Amino acid sequence: MSVLSSLTADDSSSSSSASQRYVNESCLEFLVMETVDTMFRTTLDAESDREAVFSKLEMLGYRVGQSLVERYLGFL
Repeated sequence: MSVLSSLTADDSSSSSSASQRYVNESCLEFLVMETVDTMFRTTLDAESDREAVFSKLEMLGYRVGQSLVERYLGFL
Protein backbone atom coordinates (compact mmCIF):
# COMPACT_ATOMS: atom_id res chain seq x y z
CA MET A 1 0.00 0.00 0.00
CA SER A 2 1.50 3.32 -1.01
CA VAL A 3 1.76 6.31 1.29
CA LEU A 4 -0.79 8.25 -0.72
CA SER A 5 -3.20 5.31 -0.65
CA SER A 6 -2.94 5.04 3.10
CA LEU A 7 -3.51 8.78 3.51
CA THR A 8 -6.62 8.72 1.33
CA ALA A 9 -8.03 5.38 2.50
CA ASP A 10 -11.14 7.05 3.95
CA ASP A 11 -11.96 8.89 0.72
CA SER A 12 -14.20 7.40 -1.92
CA SER A 13 -12.56 5.54 -4.78
CA SER A 14 -13.12 8.29 -7.35
CA SER A 15 -11.74 11.13 -5.23
CA SER A 16 -8.74 9.02 -4.27
CA SER A 17 -8.07 8.25 -7.90
CA ALA A 18 -8.44 11.91 -8.86
CA SER A 19 -6.05 13.08 -6.15
CA GLN A 20 -3.50 10.41 -7.08
CA ARG A 21 -3.69 11.50 -10.70
CA TYR A 22 -3.21 15.14 -9.69
CA VAL A 23 -0.13 14.25 -7.63
CA ASN A 24 1.29 12.17 -10.49
CA GLU A 25 0.73 14.94 -13.05
CA SER A 26 2.21 17.57 -10.72
CA CYS A 27 5.33 15.50 -10.08
CA LEU A 28 5.86 14.94 -13.79
CA GLU A 29 5.33 18.62 -14.56
CA PHE A 30 7.85 19.70 -11.90
CA LEU A 31 10.37 17.13 -13.16
CA VAL A 32 10.06 18.42 -16.74
CA MET A 33 10.39 22.06 -15.61
CA GLU A 34 13.52 21.29 -13.60
CA THR A 35 15.03 19.22 -16.41
CA VAL A 36 14.61 22.05 -18.91
CA ASP A 37 15.91 24.61 -16.40
CA THR A 38 18.96 22.47 -15.63
CA MET A 39 19.74 22.01 -19.32
CA PHE A 40 19.69 25.77 -19.88
CA ARG A 41 21.72 26.54 -16.73
CA THR A 42 24.51 24.16 -17.75
CA THR A 43 25.22 25.99 -21.00
CA LEU A 44 27.88 28.69 -21.09
CA ASP A 45 26.33 30.90 -23.74
CA ALA A 46 22.57 30.57 -23.91
CA GLU A 47 22.19 31.91 -27.44
CA SER A 48 24.82 29.80 -29.19
CA ASP A 49 23.98 26.60 -27.31
CA ARG A 50 20.22 26.89 -27.67
CA GLU A 51 20.06 24.36 -30.52
CA ALA A 52 22.24 21.93 -28.55
CA VAL A 53 19.90 22.20 -25.56
CA PHE A 54 16.84 21.60 -27.74
CA SER A 55 18.54 18.60 -29.32
CA LYS A 56 19.43 17.11 -25.92
CA LEU A 57 15.89 17.63 -24.63
CA GLU A 58 14.42 16.09 -27.77
CA MET A 59 16.66 13.02 -27.50
CA LEU A 60 15.85 12.65 -23.80
CA GLY A 61 12.12 12.82 -24.54
CA TYR A 62 12.47 10.32 -27.36
CA ARG A 63 14.35 7.83 -25.18
CA VAL A 64 11.84 8.14 -22.34
CA GLY A 65 8.91 7.74 -24.72
CA GLN A 66 10.50 4.75 -26.40
CA SER A 67 11.14 3.11 -23.02
CA LEU A 68 7.53 3.66 -21.96
CA VAL A 69 6.20 2.15 -25.19
CA GLU A 70 8.47 -0.88 -24.82
CA ARG A 71 7.42 -1.34 -21.20
CA TYR A 72 3.69 -1.08 -21.82
CA LEU A 73 3.68 -3.17 -25.00
CA GLY A 74 5.03 -5.99 -22.88
CA PHE A 75 1.77 -5.95 -20.88
CA LEU A 76 -0.42 -6.55 -23.95
